[in-house]
Amino acid sequence: MNYQNLNQEISRLNFQKKYFFSIFGLYLFSLGTTILGYSIYLLLESVGIVEKSVTTWNAQGLFWFLILFCVSLFVLFVPVEFLNIYKIYNLTFKDLIINIIFVILTSLLTLIFFQFFLNPN
Repeated sequence: MNYQNLNQEISRLNFQKKYFFSIFGLYLFSLGTTILGYSIYLLLESVGIVEKSVTTWNAQGLFWFLILFCVSLFVLFVPVEFLNIYKIYNLTFKDLIINIIFVILTSLLTLIFFQFFLNPN
């Protein structure tokens, strides 16, 4: 009996906008944090704490640090300010299944995008 109820719950999945925006916001937080970490690495490289491997001179590192820092702040504020969603909705088992499906689909789409459309050849 429990299996039938669970099967009916899963078969009545409806994709609402809040599920997509919550997963998209999570990806934006991850992207913004990655860009912020790279910009801080460029700052450390420009100051001389880390050995130079990305930039050739200090002003170049500081220039890219400033640009990437501003970009990361913008990307980190997008989910909070523009999407107004900064949490994942997992109130029921159905919400959890929908979020898992959206994460898998978003990951596959970004993988396909980066493999085919940004091919350096």
